[in-house]
Amino acid sequence: MVAGLMLSGCSTEADYCSELTATESAFDDLASTDVLSEGTDTLSERYDAFSEQVDQLLGSAQAEFAEESAADLDLGEAAQQLVPALSSLQTSTTALFTSVTEACE
Repeated sequence: MVAGLMLSGCSTEADYCSELTATESAFDDLASTDVLSEGTDTLSERYDAFSEQVDQLLGSAQAEFAEESAADLDLGEAAQQLVPALSSLQTSTTALFTSVTEACE
C-alpha cells in the first residue's frame, strides 16, 4: 500500500479516490516485480505505469483541491522525490541481474 500517498476524504467516491486505488495497484505491481524471473523490461514497464498513475493521481487531487494552497497539497514534490529512488532501483536491479546472469553462464 502507498501510505505516503493516502489522502483524506476518500469516503466519498471523488476522482482522486479511484486514482489512488489505481496508483496503489501500480505500486504493488512494481514492488512485487521479480527482476530475476521477469527481467528488467518488466521492471521498467511497471515503473512507467506507476509513474503515469502518480501523475494522474496528482492531477485529480489538484483539481479536487484547487482552492488549497500549494504548501498544503505538495504531491508534485513528493512524486518527484520518488523518481530518483525508483531510477536507482532500476539501475541496481539491472546490475544485479547482469551479474547473476554472467555468474550462471
